[in-house]
Formats: sequence, structure tokens, C-alpha cells
Amino acid sequence: MSWQVRLTKEKTLFDVYKQARLVASTRSNFIVAMSSALLVFALTTINMHFFPQFDHRVSLATGVRVVAETGFSFTSTLLGFLISGFAIFASITKPEVFVVLAQIPHKKGDMSRLHFIFFNFLFVFIHYLIFLGICIIIKTVGYPRGPLSEILAVLYYEIPQHASLVTGIIFSGMVGYTAFLIVLLKSFIWNMYQAILITIGANDILKEIERASGHHGQV
Repeated sequence: MSWQVRLTKEKTLFDVYKQARLVASTRSNFIVAMSSALLVFALTTINMHFFPQFDHRVSLATGVRVVAETGFSFTSTLLGFLISGFAIFASITKPEVFVVLAQIPHKKGDMSRLHFIFFNFLFVFIHYLIFLGICIIIKTVGYPRGPLSEILAVLYYEIPQHASLVTGIIFSGMVGYTAFLIVLLKSFIWNMYQAILITIGANDILKEIERASGHHGQV
């Protein structure tokens, strides 16, 4: 497969995400997210078990709304900065450097060094967009007396334990996803550092090619 064909192999954002997971997904980030979610869920379960007299559904639903509100502000603000930084990086890099990177294969999967750089960035952007969408949905249908709140209220009166459990799972998942996005910032900074180093190396290769071409032209 030529590098030109490989460059446009991914046709959808989902195709990009599947490839990005191969290079951008790290075990440490997953462990942090799962540990945070499980810890919150364990504390929630203990609270429901030892203090059954309290209306846990209301407190957990409030917690979900608070996390959604905080997550909405957090992701919408940071996403703008992340995309701006990525756009600046892409605009100040010479197109010739990108061409060189597109021709250098990467050790992970059927991709180039250019794919490796962009997939790392897109992996972060996609997860921030997903969480932003979740927060918008909760803010839209999960407000007090909203559709989601009414469904949970019906479940609570029919099967109280299950309603509280479902709300606790949603709350724990939201907290875990928030923790995942925070550690993704670490990955974004590291990926930016790697991208700059790789770009510098590719630029040096490009200069050597240009010098070699000039030398042959003089001969």
C-alpha cells in the first residue's frame, strides 16, 4: 500500500478512533479511570447499605447534575484551548515535513509517523467531545422534573434499591470519566512534546534531502 493510499484509509471518525486506540490508549489512564469509578461506587454502596433511611436517589441525582455541570464547563473550555494549540502546531509546520512523516512507517499498526502524531491528538479530542455530549444530554433531560429524573422517580417508587443503584452507577461512571479526561491532559502534553521532537527530526531529514538534491543538481 502506497503512503498516499494509506494516508486516506480512514473514512469516518469511528475508523480514526479505532486506529487511535492502538497508539493513544494507555493502561495507566484506564486504571486511574476505573479506580476512581470503583472507589466512588464502593463508597456509594456502603452509604446506601448503612444509611437506608436517607433518600439516596435525590442526593446521587444531584451529584450527577453537579458532575455534568462541572464537566460541561471543564470540557468546553479546555477543548477550545486544545484545538487551538493543535491548530497552531499544524499551521506552523511546513507541509513538506508532513509529507516526510507520512512516508515513515510507525512500529504500531499499519500507519505512518504522521498518523501516529494526529491519532494521539484526535484520541483526546474525541473523548472530550463524547463527554461533552454526555454532559449536554444530562443537562437537557436530567434536570429536576425532567424526563430522565421522572424515569428514575418511577423506578424509585417501584423498585427503590434498583433506582438508587442505577443512579449510583451513572454517578460513578461520570466521576470515572472525568478522572480519565484529566489524565488524558497528561497524555496530550506528552504527545505534543513527542510531536515536536518527531517534527524536528523530520525537518532535519528534509534538509538533508534538499542538500543532497542540490549537490546532485550542481554535479
